[in-house]
Amino acid sequence: MTLNHLILTIVLLPVLGFIISLRLKKQPNIREGLNLGIAILNFLLSLVAYNKFANGEVAYFQIIVVNSYLYLGFYSEKITMIFAVMVNFLWIISMVYTIGYMRGNNEKHQGRFFAFYCLSIAFTLGVAFSSNLLTTFLFYESLTLATFPLVAHKINAESRHNVKVYLSILIGTSLVLFLPAIIITLIYLGSLDYTLGGLFIRQENINIYMVFLLLFMFTFGVAKTGIMPVHKWLPAAMVAPTPVSALLHAVAVVKSGVFVFIKIIIYIFGIDYLSAFIHMMFSVNWLLVIPCITIILASLVALYQDNLKKMLAYSTIAQLSYMVLGVLLLSNAGIISSVFNILAHAFAKITLFFAAGSIYVIAHKDKISQLSGIGRKMPITMVAFSIAALSMIGFPLTGGFIGKWFLLEGIWESQQSWVVFVIIISTVLNALYFLPVIFKAFFEKYPTEPNEHALKKSLPMDIAMTMTAICVLMLFILSDSFINILTK
Repeated sequence: MTLNHLILTIVLLPVLGFIISLRLKKQPNIREGLNLGIAILNFLLSLVAYNKFANGEVAYFQIIVVNSYLYLGFYSEKITMIFAVMVNFLWIISMVYTIGYMRGNNEKHQGRFFAFYCLSIAFTLGVAFSSNLLTTFLFYESLTLATFPLVAHKINAESRHNVKVYLSILIGTSLVLFLPAIIITLIYLGSLDYTLGGLFIRQENINIYMVFLLLFMFTFGVAKTGIMPVHKWLPAAMVAPTPVSALLHAVAVVKSGVFVFIKIIIYIFGIDYLSAFIHMMFSVNWLLVIPCITIILASLVALYQDNLKKMLAYSTIAQLSYMVLGVLLLSNAGIISSVFNILAHAFAKITLFFAAGSIYVIAHKDKISQLSGIGRKMPITMVAFSIAALSMIGFPLTGGFIGKWFLLEGIWESQQSWVVFVIIISTVLNALYFLPVIFKAFFEKYPTEPNEHALKKSLPMDIAMTMTAICVLMLFILSDSFINILTK
């Protein structure tokens, strides 16, 4: 099987999971067994595809062609292949967790839920392998539409309101900013293809106001990055079941946003061109101000949240801006930090949401103020939570430490030393909202109640949390291997 065929198969297999889930609504064991099998198969195929790519095989093919400028196509490149492997691996783990959560919480409409869960994975992989901005946009918007039934899963007044916020911001920014930016790019540069070195480097006499305009439109148009002020869709989506929160934050939506933004900066604008453009007029890289503001403000909001999932949501908004900041540093180390932080944040944040969901299903608690002594009752859950939280802060021996190390190295390379203070302040804020949760869970007394029964365990959820927590540590241990892959 060629790399072209492998990529097409990897994108389409989750659609099979979508069909199976809809057809087998009343046969949960068969449905979930087949979906888990598809997830495992897709992961194995993504490893085979990555191996072919690493050995020099290149993929590029067009599916629907209007003309030489407008077509839907897929291709292979390094960041894409790494991203696809990560998505498929986390799909397996999240499927195991979701089975335990949905059954443990007696959720309704599980067939529909698993159907759109699989479809969201398919569109995420479509975003990953897109060879141009048009293909990216179509899969990016399809991902929004596939995830909104998951956000609205409970079908109550709160979910209806929040799904309106979710859709209005994501679709609104895409139609008002992202799509017009793509049209301007096509008219102005004559291509939408992701191009090594960028499209701008090939142009002469470029209007600087046009560059400013496109930078603004792409930065805020790709709202899945969670940049403020187009971030409120993300906290609104916390009304969804916890497996959806994990999907949004770790596997699909926000990671797709950051991934698209990174590709636009590298392959549309081009690092060399953008660096020359900015430093031609300013001594300070003014683009960095946008993610820096988001990092500090989102961290401050997270600090005052009592609802555990909302605290994690605002933490995600801040952490995503680390990745945006890394690529906007326009340095090699900065780009490495962005890509590595996608991995580190994915494994840590999915662990945190797995833990939050486990606490909700087993102990029926969703507020930080209710977590006194919960670590003694649910040690696996809270140990996993603690490992992931320490990674978010950037403690040594975790993947988050490596991500922040390269981010600081990128700051040094780009000579934007003022950004160091932002990282220090945000790290302190991270510690201030994560460490009290760990302290409360392990060092405060669990409030016993009359006739209280022992908390039941959920083996699928424990297995999933343990695996992702181990991955957080393995990212540190194997960081040299990952860095070598990124820098080859």
